[in-house]
Amino acid sequence: MSFTAKVYRDREAGGYYARVPELPGCWTQGETLEELRENLAEAIQGWIESVAKDVPRSRAVRMGSLERTIRVEIVPAL
Repeated sequence: MSFTAKVYRDREAGGYYARVPELPGCWTQGETLEELRENLAEAIQGWIESVAKDVPRSRAVRMGSLERTIRVEIVPAL
């Protein structure tokens, strides 16, 4: 799976925050870009798992069958 995150620098508090446009409500933050990338992977995984709970069992995809690697492309927000 591959997602693009829009990254913002928090100039007042320091660090970064990001959102994933393809996943409404999927936001996270980190003190460094490396921490942000790790947090994004966790946020995306959590978002997918929360949506999967709302899908009827007959239509749900087993999470174990999904590739666990989540690629995150970080692009600066304009």
